[in-house]
Amino acid sequence: MIDARLKAEILAELDGLRTKVRALEERLSLVEEEKDGSEDLVKVRAARKPMHASIEFIGDFDLLEAEGVDISDTGICFELHNPLPFDMQFMQSGELVCRRARLIWVKQLEGERSRLGLRFVDPDDPASVIKKV
Repeated sequence: MIDARLKAEILAELDGLRTKVRALEERLSLVEEEKDGSEDLVKVRAARKPMHASIEFIGDFDLLEAEGVDISDTGICFELHNPLPFDMQFMQSGELVCRRARLIWVKQLEGERSRLGLRFVDPDDPASVIKKV
């Protein structure tokens, strides 16, 4: 028969292992989610050129539904189940360009500044052209 102290140690170790397994399962699910969307990552990244222009954004959303991931005293994390679309216009090579794009990533910079990455909707898609100028 196992004494009470040894049994308590074994149960504590088992509880710790279960916690580690749950954490690993969560990490694995995140990796699998990234893998599911990795088809886009395999493509060669389009060449980037510096751009210095003012851009006008129009958020194309009224009421968004999201699913909460976690919360703390200082913030909240949530997931959107659909892309966050924007219409935009800017000057490029002396011409007014109007495009539709989807928010892909956001990075918080120093102070109140943020950097956003948007992916243009396929130009052949009728929903990508706002107006022709």
